[in-house]
Amino acid sequence: MRLIFFILIGLLVLHPSALAEDLVTTSGTVYHNFTIIKIEDGMLTINYEEGTATIKIEALPEDFRQRYGLILVPVSHKRPPTYLDKLVLKNGITYSGVTIVKVQPDGLTVLHHDGGAQISFENLSEEICSLYNITAEKAKIYRMALKAEQEKIADNKAAIPSKIENTEISSENIPTNYSSENTVYVHGYYRKDGTYVNGYTRRKR
Repeated sequence: MRLIFFILIGLLVLHPSALAEDLVTTSGTVYHNFTIIKIEDGMLTINYEEGTATIKIEALPEDFRQRYGLILVPVSHKRPPTYLDKLVLKNGITYSGVTIVKVQPDGLTVLHHDGGAQISFENLSEEICSLYNITAEKAKIYRMALKAEQEKIADNKAAIPSKIENTEISSENIPTNYSSENTVYVHGYYRKDGTYVNGYTRRKR
């Protein structure tokens, strides 16, 4: 019995790999005799018998993540990509070499190999909308707010000339030394730079 024990010890010394731990991912890939090199940006880099590998943390078994204190970051907390090799719209148009310039609640502004485009969420696939957190509800609220702001600006612009047109000239506005024989009343007017000049009296030339 003691002889068998010493034989097993000798085998372990001669073959350290017998003590090695294997890493099996959730997809079934096996990495024999692994050692962890680094953990960075949601990726695990390891050395194993056949070389080096970089594995996504979400591809690791839950018990493995807990043992090594690896935190699985929810997809919603990850930054969406700023570059896409290809973007296919619902209307069939395909853009290649796409750089995301701006993400708005109702769509994307992009640059691509042939120029640029502003794409509404109605033309984006469900996958792209989910990736950039664009929803129909957000788009509706954003467009309503934008429309209200535009209407407010338009109303303010329209109100300025109407107030001026409705201003009536009363005798109270005319100086007491007003005389139609040697003075003339000049009605209000706009200068070329857009400023408004109130009405006034001046001497006749």
